[in-house]
Amino acid sequence: MIDKAHKNGFEVTLLYVALRDENLAIQRVNERVQKGGHGVPVATIKKRYQQSKHNLPLVAFKSDKVMIYDNSEKFTSVYAREKGQVFKNDLRHFPWINQNITYPEKVQKQLQNFADQNPEVKPKNDPENKNDRPSY
Repeated sequence: MIDKAHKNGFEVTLLYVALRDENLAIQRVNERVQKGGHGVPVATIKKRYQQSKHNLPLVAFKSDKVMIYDNSEKFTSVYAREKGQVFKNDLRHFPWINQNITYPEKVQKQLQNFADQNPEVKPKNDPENKNDRPSY
């Protein structure tokens, strides 16, 4: 989807909000349910938490602008990059956020070449669930 947006002249902004672990995500969903919100099965929360961490570097790499926040305790700005220029990088203080988004430009170009030459390599997802198939 990101590649298609770029081909159609759009810029892509990634806003990513992280939590320190999947247990906190489960707790937040349970709190929402207590307030009358909708629930999500625990297995789904765990699966999506891991997929999100795994997929972050690829999505960040393809995005024109990346803003990452942590909401484990207080909503905190962690990382900001626009058109290859990093404006903020406090990732070292948030080890639960996938650190692989900070590849140097040369490595990013190599990754893009690899992705272009190996289209069969896909992001990690659940092939059984059509709603769980990200397309970048």
